Amino acid sequence: MRSMFKWLLLALAAIAVFVLYQSGRFDVLLSVDLEGIRELSNGSHFMILLSMLIIMIIQNVFTIIPLILVISVNISLFGFWHGYLWSWFTSILGGLAVFLAARYWLQDVLVNRVNPRWLSQVEKKGPWFVFFGRVIPFIPTSIVNIAAGASVVSMKHFILGTIIGNLLFFLIMSIIAYGFTSAFADQTAYLVLGGGVVLAAYTTYKVVRKRRSRRTGTPEVLQEQQSAAPPMP
Repeated sequence: MRSMFKWLLLALAAIAVFVLYQSGRFDVLLSVDLEGIRELSNGSHFMILLSMLIIMIIQNVFTIIPLILVISVNISLFGFWHGYLWSWFTSILGGLAVFLAARYWLQDVLVNRVNPRWLSQVEKKGPWFVFFGRVIPFIPTSIVNIAAGASVVSMKHFILGTIIGNLLFFLIMSIIAYGFTSAFADQTAYLVLGGGVVLAAYTTYKVVRKRRSRRTGTPEVLQEQQSAAPPMP
């Protein structure tokens, strides 16, 4: 029954893509043509938002559309801050959609063929796996989504890593797309970027320090282990 439901969902998705392609709108979305999107939306703000959401979902599935192009069009349509925030928000929705699809279709196949010890490590470091996948530019978005969904990374960790990682990475990409001079004319952009860098650096420092402490067995870690241990009868 579950297998039949999977194939039914896949068939419905294929039909939706086919209808979109036959209507001629698919080419406009794939090319991320600014004027084409405006014409396609007939001046409807909702349709423009929906079009950019669909484009971001496609980008999260296949990564055939350059991310900076999507962000640039969002900024052109909505302005710097609204474009940046809409890019960030839709990336979370798009990533989650692909994550759930991979979890539903691929996880059973992958988990049964991978070393349980490796899966345990991935589960423990789930948020960092997703976070670093988001902020490292040459890792495709789709690979992070599918790998996380097909593995044992929890949905909570996936969403957390995506929210924090994309919040910082998309701000940098938005500044590049908008232009350093124009973006930093607004002091808020400078403050947010600086705060994001400080937060990322501090978090990385804490994680590295904790891992080193575990390896060397420092008193701080021993004290944590003793406090976590159950009391003796």
